[in-house]
Amino acid sequence: MSDDMFDRGGAQDESATGSESQRRSALVVADARTSGGTRSDHVGVAHARTPFAGRIRWVPVKPLSRRLLLVLFTVICSFAGVASPSFAGVTSADPGTGTLGHQGRFYTVNHQPAALLGLNMQELAANPQIDYVSVLNAMQANQVKMVGLWIYPAWQPAGYLQPWTYGVCAPGKFDLDSWNPAYWARLKAFVDAAQARGIYVGLSLFPSNYVDRTGWNSPSLSYAYNANYNCNGEFPTNTAGTFAPQFWNSDPLSEVHIRQQQLVDKVLATFPYSSYPNLFFEVANEFPGRNNAADPSGSNTQANPALPEWQNGWINYIKANNPGRVVEAYAQTYVGTNTIGIENYWDQPNVDILNFHNTYADGEGVAAQLDSIGANLKGKILQDNETTGNEYGDVSYTDRSTQRAWAWNINLGYFQWYWDNSQLAVSPQGIEDPQFAAALHRINVMADIDNQVDWTDLSDQYNANVVQSPASHYRLLANPTDHRALYYGWSSNLDQPLQISLTSGGYLYQWINPQDGSVLAKGLLFTSGGVNTIAQPSAWNTTAGVVLTAVPATKDACKNGGWMTFARPTFDNQGACVSYVATGGTN
Repeated sequence: MSDDMFDRGGAQDESATGSESQRRSALVVADARTSGGTRSDHVGVAHARTPFAGRIRWVPVKPLSRRLLLVLFTVICSFAGVASPSFAGVTSADPGTGTLGHQGRFYTVNHQPAALLGLNMQELAANPQIDYVSVLNAMQANQVKMVGLWIYPAWQPAGYLQPWTYGVCAPGKFDLDSWNPAYWARLKAFVDAAQARGIYVGLSLFPSNYVDRTGWNSPSLSYAYNANYNCNGEFPTNTAGTFAPQFWNSDPLSEVHIRQQQLVDKVLATFPYSSYPNLFFEVANEFPGRNNAADPSGSNTQANPALPEWQNGWINYIKANNPGRVVEAYAQTYVGTNTIGIENYWDQPNVDILNFHNTYADGEGVAAQLDSIGANLKGKILQDNETTGNEYGDVSYTDRSTQRAWAWNINLGYFQWYWDNSQLAVSPQGIEDPQFAAALHRINVMADIDNQVDWTDLSDQYNANVVQSPASHYRLLANPTDHRALYYGWSSNLDQPLQISLTSGGYLYQWINPQDGSVLAKGLLFTSGGVNTIAQPSAWNTTAGVVLTAVPATKDACKNGGWMTFARPTFDNQGACVSYVATGGTN
């Protein structure tokens, strides 16, 4: 009997519907010789604290005295406060956020490894036009457990709330001695709302890619760390027309470092670890920014030891003042598939996360970037908190973004699905953008799949167990001892079955469409080990890809999966399904 005699669901590809024969719904039992000489049997079936609002007056004193003033300022900030503003719409379905931690490759929640899927919506809290409560409710409903924000969303000085007052000391200028109370109150209210919904918030402290961009002197940008756009006369433009690499100054008595510490201390005082275990920090986004025309000397790269020294310095500072706080290092130079500078972080005990923006690398590209140099063996969380470019306005991006998210998930990495303009995601009437709704749904589908296979119990060391793939590109996670596997394939459909090495036992497997979670085909497989053949589904969207899950054929799994309606399984003393008799029923 042919290996592919099991039910294949109808074509799920948006561009193909498949023939009626491809959508047949018939019970079959296959008895097929595996390529390893063993036997495998299949059964298949169709189917707030308000921040200190006063002005900070720097006076011309000696550097050490100025540092003492900064310390006094931080102490005042940590004790000055009133009750947080209330917010509507907090749900009670989630008991709240547990303590976020790090263990090996995984985030932990209350010391247990956790698969946390996320969105990056940098200005979600800072844009006063956005109803962030509606967005957080939608995240919670779709198992989105992380959201990335920027402390300083630099590209909209007037349109967004900013950490400092803007346009008060002078038109078009920031006052670095004056916090903006409206900003800090809204940010705190946002974090409170996220925590109530069990959502973890990543705060990016410094926008590196605005320090060296050509828009450094743009009035529309009015970058706060530019003497032309602050009333404090600090941070003059360098000869290259930017402020890189001068911004990465590790001298604690330097003007720029003091200003950086002022912001870091404000964040730490506003969100003490004991009250906000749902936060984690990124020191710098796309660190150290572009390193070409903006810096003809070529020193604005993580190959320059002074730059990793700066980032590690802030990581160590945060850890010293917030023991237990999860902190990430940006572990490459700017963006792409490079890993320039990664060796400065992967052995540092205070670094929990190695973060990347590898643009459009797929699952094999992520593996080539990180596994080839052993980054996956360093006991760090691997993450991309901007998995795509701007997806709105192009329907095809939703499928491409799905593939990019799976590129990290199938490599035991974490991601934040990038949504660059949060205002396009939600209106006062709620979630209306169809692409944003699709993004939420696809994250929800992935969360269900990860839960099904116990994602944090899998390993990325078994990709060679795939002997033949139905997709031209693929990756495999597996735990052979526990009879669990997760396969993700994309690109060309080779119209051939999956051949995979499995340990002896019973498996329930499903082919799943990652676009909507629909089951394309499923089966019950028993094997004495070796290479087994699993027929592929008839069709799938080759951009979004196709997923196969395999879990132990336990008694509960068989009952919950509806298998008892067409097969009479036999179970051993541990509840494992070891054999069956087909009854001829249907599921």
